Amino acid sequence: AIKITDNVKKIFYTKAQPFSLGPWYTITNFAEYIEYPVPVDNYAIPIVFEDVPADQGHYSYKRFGGDDKIVVPNALENIFTYTIMLPEKRFKYAHSVPMDPCSCIAYPLFSEAEARIQQFIAGLGYNSMGGGVEAWGPGSAFGNLSGLGEQSRVSSIIEPRYGSNTKGSLRMLTDLPLAPTKPIDAGIREFCKTCGICAEHCPTQAISHEGPRYDSPHWDCVSGYEGWHLDYHKCINCTI
Repeated sequence: AIKITDNVKKIFYTKAQPFSLGPWYTITNFAEYIEYPVPVDNYAIPIVFEDVPADQGHYSYKRFGGDDKIVVPNALENIFTYTIMLPEKRFKYAHSVPMDPCSCIAYPLFSEAEARIQQFIAGLGYNSMGGGVEAWGPGSAFGNLSGLGEQSRVSSIIEPRYGSNTKGSLRMLTDLPLAPTKPIDAGIREFCKTCGICAEHCPTQAISHEGPRYDSPHWDCVSGYEGWHLDYHKCINCTI
């Protein structure tokens, strides 16, 4: 877990388009299936931190009577990260059709895990805001700061115990008291600097052959942190 300090707020997205990132659950109706037209417009709105009650996090658009912003209560002072373990057979199916379901099985699990965590936190009497796999800011940045793993050449986090056989550095905001955790140094980042085998064997050449950099050469992978940036436009053609 990470305390949301002024420095940590710098790695939050300035703006976001709620449902392009994932289902933005309300605090009181967490994980609710919405069966009516959702008031979401087609442009990004600012993420702002405000002194509102912990259960009043929300998003709204002016066209629907709102205020064009995603409001995060300052009372949600922690952000924690977690990931999804993938089937061990995933790597045995590399460069083959079964690789796709072995990798993509994580996506429905993102929503399921998020909903269960939010229900658990609510059961303890606390509040939370999720938002899906791409919410709040770059997953690798939050994953690094929390000690979930180290950012790797494949752009995502590599976890010391399970390697790259995980998907997502998901993050959730909460007022649940949590002990802060620190970044780790398992030698993964340094190893990635000189290895490069993943980039050589990447079928779509989505993985960078260069060293870490602050500016992303790809429009669909954010800048602002020193690391490797994946070409997601190529990556979606192969789920390795």
